[in-house]
Amino acid sequence: MILLNVFRFKSIQSNIAAAFAVLILITAVFMAVISYQLSAAAVQDTAENFTGELIGQVNANIQSYVTNMENISLLVLNHRPVREYLSIGKGDEGAISDFFRTIMISRKDIASISAFGYEGGRFLSDAREKDLNPYVNLEEQDWYRDARAAGGRTV
Repeated sequence: MILLNVFRFKSIQSNIAAAFAVLILITAVFMAVISYQLSAAAVQDTAENFTGELIGQVNANIQSYVTNMENISLLVLNHRPVREYLSIGKGDEGAISDFFRTIMISRKDIASISAFGYEGGRFLSDAREKDLNPYVNLEEQDWYRDARAAGGRTV
């Protein structure tokens, strides 16, 4: 009862002013809640759209990188001295190593270039003095078997 007495005003103007104040306060709270919900939904949609665009761009960058690596491997594969050395064992290993190093100079993301022949275990590298580990059988390596089974396709 005491609480109700606090809200009783002596004049009708005070009652109307209090009613309008409560009405304005309820409207403001209602508008704030609606605005928050709309803003949260808009932010969520924008974040999802930007994330989708970012993923699409990353996928495009990865595909571009893979395509560039495939092009470099085709460049090496179609280089006549490399083909001749890997198939029949004839050619200047030093010139081929220089060719590999030239490719590496143009691409800072490539650490090493090597080529392996299926017949005769021929091996070429960008470093002239590199040798394969004698304790590792190349034909037992998964990556070698997968590449050989692929028949020239990208693995």
